[in-house]
Amino acid sequence: MNNNDKSTSANENELADEDDDLILADENDGPTLANDDNLTLANENDNQQVVVNSAVTAWKVMIVDDEAEIHQVIQLLLGQFVFQGKPLTFLSGYSGEQAKSLLKAHPDTALLFLDVVMEDNHSGLQLVKYIRGTLRNSLVRIIIHTGQSGEAPEEAVIKDYDINDYKLKSEMTQRKMFVTTMAGLRAYRDLITLEASQVALKHKNVQLQEESTERLQAEHELRKHRVHLEELVAERTEELAKVNVRLQQYIINRKQVEEELRKFARAVEQSANVIVITSLSGTIEFVNPAFSMITGYSSAEAIGNNPRLLSSGKHSPEFYKTLWATLGSGKVWQGELLNKHKNGGLYWVLATLSPIKDKAGKPTHYLAIEEDITERKQAEDDLRKSKELAESANRAKTAFLANMSHELRTPLNGILGYTQILNLDKGLTVQQTEGIQIIHRCGEHLLMLINDILDLSKIEAGKFELIQAEFMLPVLLKDMVDLFGIRAEQKGIEFVYEALSELPNAVYADEKRLRQVLLNLLSNAIKFTHQGQVTFKVQHTPTPSVDDSDGEETQGAIRFEVEDSGEGIAAEHLAAIFLPFQQVSKPNSQIEGTGLGLPISKKIVEMMGGQLLVQSTLGIGSHFWFEIPLYSSFQAASHESPTPKPVIIGFNVKEDREKENREDFIILVVDDKWENRVLLTNLLIPLGFKALEAENGQDALTKADEFQPDAIIMDLKMPVMDGLECTRHLRQDSRFQKTVIIALSANVFDYQPQDGLEAGCNAFLTKPIDLDIFLQELATHCSLSLIYETPKSETSPAPPADIIPPPVEQIEALLNLAKMGDVDAVIEEAEVLLKSEPHLQPFTQEVCQLAHDFRLKKLKNFLEQYLSPT
Repeated sequence: MNNNDKSTSANENELADEDDDLILADENDGPTLANDDNLTLANENDNQQVVVNSAVTAWKVMIVDDEAEIHQVIQLLLGQFVFQGKPLTFLSGYSGEQAKSLLKAHPDTALLFLDVVMEDNHSGLQLVKYIRGTLRNSLVRIIIHTGQSGEAPEEAVIKDYDINDYKLKSEMTQRKMFVTTMAGLRAYRDLITLEASQVALKHKNVQLQEESTERLQAEHELRKHRVHLEELVAERTEELAKVNVRLQQYIINRKQVEEELRKFARAVEQSANVIVITSLSGTIEFVNPAFSMITGYSSAEAIGNNPRLLSSGKHSPEFYKTLWATLGSGKVWQGELLNKHKNGGLYWVLATLSPIKDKAGKPTHYLAIEEDITERKQAEDDLRKSKELAESANRAKTAFLANMSHELRTPLNGILGYTQILNLDKGLTVQQTEGIQIIHRCGEHLLMLINDILDLSKIEAGKFELIQAEFMLPVLLKDMVDLFGIRAEQKGIEFVYEALSELPNAVYADEKRLRQVLLNLLSNAIKFTHQGQVTFKVQHTPTPSVDDSDGEETQGAIRFEVEDSGEGIAAEHLAAIFLPFQQVSKPNSQIEGTGLGLPISKKIVEMMGGQLLVQSTLGIGSHFWFEIPLYSSFQAASHESPTPKPVIIGFNVKEDREKENREDFIILVVDDKWENRVLLTNLLIPLGFKALEAENGQDALTKADEFQPDAIIMDLKMPVMDGLECTRHLRQDSRFQKTVIIALSANVFDYQPQDGLEAGCNAFLTKPIDLDIFLQELATHCSLSLIYETPKSETSPAPPADIIPPPVEQIEALLNLAKMGDVDAVIEEAEVLLKSEPHLQPFTQEVCQLAHDFRLKKLKNFLEQYLSPT
């Protein structure tokens, strides 16, 4: 064990004598790196540099152990630890190989808790050799902790491996972990300080060598001049006739020197900067006129006095101690000083203080040159205050958006949830079904607006993330073509889709966000085009690769283009369309929107590695396009057209759950809002579940203890005890460690899926709830099989006996409208039929339902069956 290790042990012995109840410490006796936020410590031959950043807000502590519980224990024991005003941040590795990657990425790790036995019996010790040998990292403090001391005896490990401490896992108490961590961080800090001193010393040695070389050169020049002077004296002795000439030249030279001195004196007198000369004891001997202008003291008042008369009392004794120590060592000191004017006001100067030396190099006086920087400091202070105000406003905006998300999503959860439940009722009339669907669409539109605003806020706050996954590009494109083909038909314009090249089947990207961009661009094109056409083009540009010959995954780019013959945009307005809440349509335009679609789309495309571009001519149309890099595959894939989602009517408990012999499947619904609890219970009870309610986390703990539910639906934001805290309490109880917990939150700004998963939830869903997705998550995690209503065939079935069709002429009229894709006209015609012929209600209800769902193929099949000969 080296000296640093002995120091660590000594620190541990010292800390071990402290109070047993001591848990956290904030040690402020560490080094301060003034005027240099970043200090790089490295030997010339080192492979790896360690950059110490004084602005770093936390000490990096790495835990390498293949047992997740050890990670949790150490983080729990040291979670509140503070050293020199900075907390700890934890890095976790579960194998030696993973730890190597982490150490390369985080060379400034201060402390490493390392297990010996992981992939094999000596993984930890091999990692020690790797750190000290391969990485040549001698700064990180390594603490071996093992539960198998027989595999790595303490004496042998300490003797053969460059570690700093050895602990048994059984010794991992909070007090001992505090002692070990404090000693390790102190040693790490001292090593950093030592290396910083060595770098500074090395730099000073180079500087001294350079100064020595310059001094030797100057001495050489002096000797040359001395020889030359001797030659001149000899010449004057030999040539008396030239004495007068040389004497005249000397007089001329002297006048030039005197003029230079007068020039120097004028420069000092007229300088805008303060110039002060003091004796070695600090007595002022000279001040220039700028001194009086800036300080208010006349030269008579200053000369003979001490510079302390300008002291503001705002600098510490240590500050002045460092200043005078620098000057006393013959060096130049430069820094900012806050001084006091004669009238009592304060002002800032940038001061350069240096010793004045005689020919022998001995200091005789001190020279101070000071620049008044009061205005600059005031501007910096104003800028700082403005920044603080902006940050405060940003925090207020974030808090407002988070609260808005929760407050708006909570009632929408009830609205959209109940429309989904009511839509399952087969006894509704056409008007009732239409009303429910209108409510649902309006709720979804409001949710879309909320999501747009929150997406924009997340982008601005840096919290917006893309979720990459493989998906089938042809399915996405077909959805776009089908949807906007129908919308274009309804508006009386043409919609053209062009695949400009062979397109891959599978691509790797964020399908949801790519769909969002295409929906925005195509919706705008349809919205602003009143005649002519909208063209949607897609092209794949592969990147040459040695791996793409067999159709395997390759890197390439896909270009999407949307052209329209609509209103167009004036050149001066093109930049504004990408600004939030900006619209450039005509003032009397009836077109609605929030002005968020394009700004969000632009940000999404940029995050995907592309750029959203536009060309437009007012009155002619617009052309939007973007190209993004995508991994893709051309392997064949079978894609079926999406079919309507079947209705869930019940569930079965799989065999492995039936072994519990429990007749009722109990679900505990935890939410502080009564309407949210009732929504879920009204959904679950008809399906055969037994639903219980709790209004906060504390109530949930009581109900869970009493009824031991099979699953818990947990809202996160609640009074008394929130959902995350309640989940942590439940997971600490052995009875509920395997209980399924699904987190729900209306506050999608503050709560992220990772928050719920880290607390112990099995899944995370946002409000408003999509009931089908909710039931699928419940079935997946609870080992349930859902029972679906038998779907109706998409082919032409035999006409139901209870449906009475209208006359053939009216059926043909409806069929023609369906073939044209005019959904609104189909619904309007069916409602006219119902008013005139009430007994046609079953027939018109089926027609309206299929039209509302845009299931035009099935609608045509349904109508054609009444035209076929029986």
